[in-house]
Amino acid sequence: MKPLVLTSSPRENGYTAALVREVFPDAEIIPLYGADIADCSACRICGANGKCIHDDQMTALYRKLALASLIVIATPVWFGSFPAPLKRFTDRLNFFYHNKIESADRKLICLCTMGSRDERDIEGVRRLAKICANMLSAQFAGIFTVSGTDGIDENTPQYAFSETVEKIKKALYES
Repeated sequence: MKPLVLTSSPRENGYTAALVREVFPDAEIIPLYGADIADCSACRICGANGKCIHDDQMTALYRKLALASLIVIATPVWFGSFPAPLKRFTDRLNFFYHNKIESADRKLICLCTMGSRDERDIEGVRRLAKICANMLSAQFAGIFTVSGTDGIDENTPQYAFSETVEKIKKALYES
């Protein structure tokens, strides 16, 4: 299963990107930071005609999401939440509220990196990831974090990921 990875970090070579490369070296990666994705207008037109009024990058993403068997949301955690591009993306999943996709053997996981070591700081992200899984007719397969990234040498972060990488592989491939 070739995962579809949605990243929301502004840093192409930061901790989140390093974690994604470590776990999913063959993934299709869609960077949301800087993507052409308009805010949801809550117009409900997608429910009436099955098409969003915005013709932007989400149009292609809707198709990819509907076909993906493994969707990965990879994000840094900022102040107990996530960067704005991920929020914009999740708001646009409202499309799937109005246009249910066929249930499939689809999984969604969330990979988080954060400077904090307080695991409670990911609860908001966990809740949103579960909502995304529901919208995408996917099984929520967990949230996995690498905390304390403020203390990791940016040039060699892999050593800090080994435990998290093993947990992810076990959750995805041994369950």
